[in-house]
Amino acid sequence: MSMAWIDYKKAYDMVPHSRILKCLEMVAATKNMISIISNSMANWKRLGGTAFGQVDIRRRIFQGDSLSLLMFIVIMLPLTQVLGKMSTGCRLAKDMKPINHLLFMDDLKLTELAKIS
Repeated sequence: MSMAWIDYKKAYDMVPHSRILKCLEMVAATKNMISIISNSMANWKRLGGTAFGQVDIRRRIFQGDSLSLLMFIVIMLPLTQVLGKMSTGCRLAKDMKPINHLLFMDDLKLTELAKIS
């Protein structure tokens, strides 16, 4: 069995807002929900000190609230769909589809059962 464990560093800080909106469209979120999230993200600011004033945030999800958690899960769905279409992985029973990945927030575990000849 081969396994890989991937832990995304600064995962919440690297998420582009444009990607969130694109993924919300892919999962068929309602237009008013996408609009509310888009308008909310457009108003996210960070204080840059007196010399710089406010800085627009175009990449980042805030941690600690349930909406950010859901947005992060939504952006991970395309990766899950691609991995789910692969025929590799471990079967828990003969008639089950192979499991090739487990995703928990910003941790990804990949598995593959090697064929022994």
